[in-house]
Amino acid sequence: ELIEAIDKQLTKYPNLADKLSVLYTNDFTVFASTEVESDEFNFDDVEPILYVTGPNIVREPRRVLLSLTSALGIASSWYLSLYPFLLNPALSKRVDEQLALADANMTPDLTWLTDLSLPLFTTF
Repeated sequence: ELIEAIDKQLTKYPNLADKLSVLYTNDFTVFASTEVESDEFNFDDVEPILYVTGPNIVREPRRVLLSLTSALGIASSWYLSLYPFLLNPALSKRVDEQLALADANMTPDLTWLTDLSLPLFTTF
């Protein structure tokens, strides 16, 4: 109700309404103080505040951009989980043998590399 009343009052001043956003939220600055102990802290004791900020604090969701960012993150994790194995000379030799099979139009079998890298990938 309070935020609706504030928004209603802001509509009376169009130039001000375009420059402000008012949010009703808990006061999270208590976490910045050194007096807060994590085992003694009670979230119910945090007082709400009115947070006044600029007009573009809440952004519209960008599904395509966020999906591409997530895909890039997963691909990077996959690559970084495989890369340490390729630095190992014994494993690098096996990968080179499989690449030679692929160059000869034969079917390479890299399941051993996937089996070795899967635990490291899941820990990322």
